[in-house]
Amino acid sequence: MRLPLTITSALLVLAQPVPAADWEGIYQGTLGKAKVLVQLVEPLDDMEGETKRETSRYSYLPRTRDLNLVLGKTGKTLVFDETPQPFNEFAGEGAEKVITGKWSLTPAAGSARGTWISPDGKKKLPISLTRIPDLPAEDRNTDLNIWSDTYNEAWLNSVSFSDDGPARTFGSVEVRWLKDSAYGLKFPVLGAFPDEARKDRANAKLMKAIRKSLGNYRDCKNGVPENWEPENQQEIFFEVTYASPEVLSFTESGSVYCGGAHPANYALPVTYDLAQAAQMGGKANLDLAAEGFGRVLKLGSKDERIAFERFALGRWKAGAEADKEMGADCGSGWIEDAPEGARDFSLSFTDKGLAVLRTDFPHVASNCLFTDFNPAIIPWPELLPWLRPGQTLLTTELRP
Repeated sequence: MRLPLTITSALLVLAQPVPAADWEGIYQGTLGKAKVLVQLVEPLDDMEGETKRETSRYSYLPRTRDLNLVLGKTGKTLVFDETPQPFNEFAGEGAEKVITGKWSLTPAAGSARGTWISPDGKKKLPISLTRIPDLPAEDRNTDLNIWSDTYNEAWLNSVSFSDDGPARTFGSVEVRWLKDSAYGLKFPVLGAFPDEARKDRANAKLMKAIRKSLGNYRDCKNGVPENWEPENQQEIFFEVTYASPEVLSFTESGSVYCGGAHPANYALPVTYDLAQAAQMGGKANLDLAAEGFGRVLKLGSKDERIAFERFALGRWKAGAEADKEMGADCGSGWIEDAPEGARDFSLSFTDKGLAVLRTDFPHVASNCLFTDFNPAIIPWPELLPWLRPGQTLLTTELRP
């Protein structure tokens, strides 16, 4: 049956994405005398559109928490209710609304002017905002949409870093700690190093990853009501396991709550090729890829990868079987369901050799992430048969 033309036309119109309002975007400016960062969102765009948000939001810089702006009246002047509540708490049926202010805002030609009004109407502060350009493609965090990424980057520009705690030395390489001013997390970077140009390239790569990690953590915490948060509890930790002029390995671990029934308990070994200022371990499907530890190991073909999987996981299972307390509970996970040649586990370096870490455990078995046999350590000399011909990242480690 053919639909009438008018109905067909209507369906086609409904199928088209709603264009963003010309005032949507990221702004910086002042509310009273305070510096603020603002994202304006049209509700029609909401979670199905480009912004992936139900509400506008803003933050006093450099605070870590956003306040949501729920759009009411539209037209030449936009009126928002300001609330610390997530949208589902504010807009749900029977919700007890917490309103901490009202915004009256008039956007025009890349700027916006207006007034903040206290809930009782007795206090008013001027708002002056200027739209900032979207991040260029080469600086994008591809895990986020462009406006979330631009918002995070603008917030990150208000965060500072300072040296914190004693450095750790590995021969001619020093690893020092940077503490961020927002959350007080401590991140590893290179200090004293035999090649200044190489150090600068590697630290630039590390800082880019640090900033991305902080932005992602901020997004996580803003998805959780503030009164659900544990007080003064650090959730993320780093341990440097190995460094040389060629490679750097460290493990990021923690128990991070982003909402839901449980916190995310995790351990993530990360390794960098310092010669190329490139990450070679610590991303999905990277560790056992040619551009990952295939820089060092024979992993270029499927047969080579299967052979190495059998070797590495065999060592891991031998360690688990020897542990009479935890081995039986942690002896298997999701890896066993994957075909050979596609079994994903983590690799990193320690002062004793190559570490093989399995993370394929459900939440109820997350204690398996931290056992005496996980990671299993393959001593340096036993890596010799597995080294890729011509590799230059491991040299002194393999000498008798």
